[in-house]
Amino acid sequence: MHDMRESDSQEASAKRQRKDRGDPDFHDGADGIDHQEDAEESLMNFGLNSFLSECHVEHTESLDACLSRCTDALFAIPEGVVDDKPVRKMLEEFNFQGMKNPFVFKSPLQVRYIWGSSIGALSSFSPVAQIALEVPSECFDEKDHLNHRYYAKRILYLSHILVALKKMKKDVGISNVRWSKTCIDMRKPCLELSFKEYEGLRVEISTAIAVETFPLHKVGPERNTLRSATCTVEGRHELCSTPVYNRGIVEDMLVLHSASELTSLAKQFPRMRDVMVLLMAWASQHALLEGYDGLREEFLLEVLKMVLSEDQIYTVQWMHLFRGALLVLANETRFSKKGVFVETRPVPGIVSAAPSHQAWRKSGDPVIFIDSTGWRNAGQRISAEVLHQASDCAKSTLKTLQEAPGPDAIDTIFMKKTNPLLVFDMWCKCTVEMPTSRRFESDHGTWRDVENSVKNVAARGLGDRATLVRLVHSPYITRSNAKGHLVSISHESSDVILGLRLDALKASRAVDVGPPADNATAAKEFRLFWGDKSELRRFQDGKICESVIWSTDELNKDAVVRQILDYILKSKSPVVHVDIPAMSLHESLIRSTISANKEILAERACIEGATKLGKMLKSLDDMTLGVVNTQPVSAVLRNTAIYPPFPHELAGGHSIQESDLIPRCLSAIDVFCQLEGSGKWPDAPAAYSKMKAALGVQLAQSLKSTYGIDAHASEKFVDVLFEGFAYRIILFSERDVAAVQKKAKSVGWSVISPEENIPLRQDQQGLISSLAAAHPSFKNCCRLSKLWVNRQCLGNHIREEAVELVCAAAYTTHVDIGTQCPASSSAGFMAFLDIIANHPWDVQPLLLDRSIAEEAGRLMIRLRAVGRAPAMFIVTGKRNEGDTVNCVGWTQDKPSKPVMFRARALAKKAIKIMHRYILGSARDGSTHSLPEMVFSHPMKDYEVLIRLRKDALDNMVNQNRFAAESESGERVSIKATLLPEESKYCRAVLSGIPRTLIENKGAKAIRKDLLIGFNATEIFATLLEEKYGPVAITCVDILGGDTIGLKIKPKFLAPHEYNPDYSCPIFDPMDIGENKVAINFEAFAQDILSVGAGFVDSVDIQTQ
Repeated sequence: MHDMRESDSQEASAKRQRKDRGDPDFHDGADGIDHQEDAEESLMNFGLNSFLSECHVEHTESLDACLSRCTDALFAIPEGVVDDKPVRKMLEEFNFQGMKNPFVFKSPLQVRYIWGSSIGALSSFSPVAQIALEVPSECFDEKDHLNHRYYAKRILYLSHILVALKKMKKDVGISNVRWSKTCIDMRKPCLELSFKEYEGLRVEISTAIAVETFPLHKVGPERNTLRSATCTVEGRHELCSTPVYNRGIVEDMLVLHSASELTSLAKQFPRMRDVMVLLMAWASQHALLEGYDGLREEFLLEVLKMVLSEDQIYTVQWMHLFRGALLVLANETRFSKKGVFVETRPVPGIVSAAPSHQAWRKSGDPVIFIDSTGWRNAGQRISAEVLHQASDCAKSTLKTLQEAPGPDAIDTIFMKKTNPLLVFDMWCKCTVEMPTSRRFESDHGTWRDVENSVKNVAARGLGDRATLVRLVHSPYITRSNAKGHLVSISHESSDVILGLRLDALKASRAVDVGPPADNATAAKEFRLFWGDKSELRRFQDGKICESVIWSTDELNKDAVVRQILDYILKSKSPVVHVDIPAMSLHESLIRSTISANKEILAERACIEGATKLGKMLKSLDDMTLGVVNTQPVSAVLRNTAIYPPFPHELAGGHSIQESDLIPRCLSAIDVFCQLEGSGKWPDAPAAYSKMKAALGVQLAQSLKSTYGIDAHASEKFVDVLFEGFAYRIILFSERDVAAVQKKAKSVGWSVISPEENIPLRQDQQGLISSLAAAHPSFKNCCRLSKLWVNRQCLGNHIREEAVELVCAAAYTTHVDIGTQCPASSSAGFMAFLDIIANHPWDVQPLLLDRSIAEEAGRLMIRLRAVGRAPAMFIVTGKRNEGDTVNCVGWTQDKPSKPVMFRARALAKKAIKIMHRYILGSARDGSTHSLPEMVFSHPMKDYEVLIRLRKDALDNMVNQNRFAAESESGERVSIKATLLPEESKYCRAVLSGIPRTLIENKGAKAIRKDLLIGFNATEIFATLLEEKYGPVAITCVDILGGDTIGLKIKPKFLAPHEYNPDYSCPIFDPMDIGENKVAINFEAFAQDILSVGAGFVDSVDIQTQ
């Protein structure tokens, strides 16, 4: 038990010291709450105290009583010879040859808390109480530090305790005692206890020994104590130093001294415990504790000790202590270059001189943080990559505390858990040949050596393409037999997992330029590493250099990284297979009947056609009002269309599809065309619209007469068939923009259709185009995200522009602590799913400009109060200085709250699937690929399924290639019965045009039958929403779906009161209750068939 109350006199003294030295951050409290900064600080302190009270595990009297009974039981274990038979297999793993004399168990000299538990820093983020048993020195011989003897006796000691505690379980109140499932140090497994009274709390039992047990200088970082650990020097096998093996022994020798230091320090600074809980919560939420090489409690405790020794301010201002720890972590170079060496203080029992600074730097540890004993490196297991991540997190956290030091910062820093998938841009899973040598014969262990070699080869091969390559160590798993005895310690998987942070601009580079040919030594080394991939090339600047050439993929720019890893890991490491699971998602962006190159050519042709058309429009000189400017506003013209349209033969293009049928429907590609301002424009709105329509007719005629381009004018737009595509020219002038803004001020933006909102569409084009230009991966991120929305049958509810804005947030304002702006499209797609699934849509708007956070928050509160807040509340920013903040128009009318709830659930499901495929060791028996699992949709969730006639659809080329989920549940199918002429009429309108018909009648005669901007599936879904909207939610894949799902609202699944406002004749009166009706599903199906006569093939009704 620790007294956590602060001393009033101590607080007053520290305040005086701060005031006397003129600390700029000091406030004496007289008017503190009247200042905004003080108010925010007070609110934050209040919130943090509440947070600590919720997550802290108190040392209650009952818990202390449980631990006291356990301690008494340990002291009561009688002395005796330990039977090594139960753990003999484990000892054989150590190549342990046995002992001259039997190992005699002696009761521990003391039992005490260690590390964070020694200061009471137990929390829900680290619910493990760590205790150490001091093993008497009589249990060990003089040279037991050599060749695993100490580690073998340690296991024997704990094995004997395990057997004894199992016999005393009921008396002590222990619910379970076993070997811990995993262990950080492969040579030091621990025991794990759990109590009946505290289900969430675990007690981890390890060992400690006196500092006099072994001479410390014999287990220093430069000594060899494992004779099987050898290295080759100039062709000779020599013993090499074993710092990893040695530090395990040193750690046990000094752990009790560290616990004593921490306990006395906590008495001086009582709130040190709370700060440690905050640090552990921070590190846990941002994925810094995970893995063998993650941040450890002992490292963070040493950081706190160092901060406390630097400035007495931290004795009072406990939040400043947290900031001070972050400042230390933010400076990673001090740990990784020269190292941090705390001033050495004498320790009773240690007579050997501590290793020199140079000896520690040669130990091979990437993080050097030597404590006050001079013998222990607190950063010994932490990798340079984790330190870099921690530094980035610390910098981001400090920035958050500076910009928003209030309650919102608590949510961002401590409450929101970082998705591990978002920490890196790419995850690589490498299958390796299992090493045949013993696991423990080398210093790091054979498996760790394999993992490190794979990581080093990958890092060298990628070079500056990757800013960080982290090895995700496979955890060591303890395996016990039926009686609970330890049998072996082995790694969990034969896969080596690498996390890559990429440089967005360099990752897709096609050429790696090596050293010049005249540098013989460097050129030889380069060729030795790259093998037959290396070639001598002359470059444009005249240099002749070694180089490596990689093939590029325009559709998937990340493919170069995969080529490098696949080649170099298989040739320079024991890797036999390289898999980058998330990269398979790009396969879904290629249609089954069209090659990737043709997709790219079609998109380029479409953009080039729009550019040429824009120049032609501006060059027309026979117009009453000339064309000032043109602006593309279609998704394909900003490179974010899921599937670009193909050139059409009847629109002046060269077809890239080999088929006997030519598509009848063409996608409309919107282009804004601004006309010059003039006093000739009439003032009346109706007259203005008519004049604009007349100018559209004039423009169509001018294109025809000047360039011979086929153009057709209507009242609202001009359709131009050019270069194989249908461009829809939308005329406007400055008056249109002013009229929209004026109308918005009078009636509000919500009544203006986003499709008719010219400023909104212009802003969308500018924002998305700029992000696509700045981030090479943004284009495919948008495409994958839109594809997922459509494949989940949400395309008719969530506009593609809204999807683009969520992707924009993933690349700008929604980069979480511990992550970075996505540098690969798959990382961007995962960030999109994370926002959809985890953003608090009900209470917080999604911002694309942080400077308007307060205004956006107030707007959402006002709209929620009157019931007008959209379910997907997105705010982009202000168009001009002085404008009011408004929710973006793309989400004002849809999606609805039920649809948004479903979208969030589906996104969470997709994230779980991707986590299992990318980081998991198995696929849970699934035979489906990752794209099949992510882009498939469970149609079993719908009560009514409407099957469309496939020969009547114009979008079958866009059908889902990855439909893994099969429908389940019993259904009754009702087929359509149509007259022959009705069926023929349907096919004549929507099916493709036979080439023979074009040859007979001529292209000019057939061209007038083309349908521009006509999506039959989307139009039919809109009809269903209008008719059945009050009763059911219509869900459809408007991209390439042939099935529409109707989800009946819960209210209508049971008998309910009849409402005459529901015009659909699908209800039957019930005998129970007055005016009660229920859905007649057969009548429902017949009504759907009549609405979609000729278009619907059948209606399936769920019977259960």
